[in-house]
Amino acid sequence: MTSYWIDIKKCPNCDCEFAAWNVGSCNTFGSTFYTNGFLNGPMYDEGVDLLACPGCNKYFWWDDLPTRESMRDSQYFREQRSLPNASRVSDYEDVLKQAPWKNEVQEKNLRIKAWRELSVRYSDFTQTVELPSVQEENLLRLLQLLDTNSLDDSIMKADVFRALGRFDECLEQLARPFDDEYLRAINAIKKLAIRKKRHVGVVDLEDCLKEWCNTTSGPYLRPFVPNPRWRDAEVMIIGENPATPLRDEYSSFNEYWD
Repeated sequence: MTSYWIDIKKCPNCDCEFAAWNVGSCNTFGSTFYTNGFLNGPMYDEGVDLLACPGCNKYFWWDDLPTRESMRDSQYFREQRSLPNASRVSDYEDVLKQAPWKNEVQEKNLRIKAWRELSVRYSDFTQTVELPSVQEENLLRLLQLLDTNSLDDSIMKADVFRALGRFDECLEQLARPFDDEYLRAINAIKKLAIRKKRHVGVVDLEDCLKEWCNTTSGPYLRPFVPNPRWRDAEVMIIGENPATPLRDEYSSFNEYWD
């Protein structure tokens, strides 16, 4: 379940009073994880730092606008408040052109957010990747901002190299030792780089397949044949066959097949 705090703020540009929704709690159950760090889930909300006034559409950083009143979402609804909501950024190309950041921390966070949001446009492996110029410029600048002393930034830098088509640099970036918790993401990026794929990829492919196969009409569907290289497939045909249940009692497809 996702819960929110509602901060009441006032735009200094047009005096519009609005409600800004701040994430109180959320979880990643049922979420899909992508190689660039993007996470898409029914109960997940990353939250925002940059707000757009619903009155004049001017951008403001959350902390730059004083909070006039703060309350839980339940109280907000109970009191039947009806203020307009702060607009979430919908056009990251426009944001990148306006460059509203005041320091490199804000710039880095906004460029990462822009990359993740814009990468949805090239998540389809059947299409050729053509990065828009604003996104390519964004990634080139992001390379300069990422700190390779940070493991998270180092992995992100590798995937930026891959998105730019610089596959050798991507693999070189991942040649250092990493903790086990990072290996699933690293392996996903490596496999795509070796195949010279620039699309944003799914990290937990096997978990996604389990979810797709766990339906009420099968109850399970057959997603693949016993091919040891099934993870490298670009196409998977999923059809009804309850003789192949990929259930949670198996930690992996290979364990199930054995």
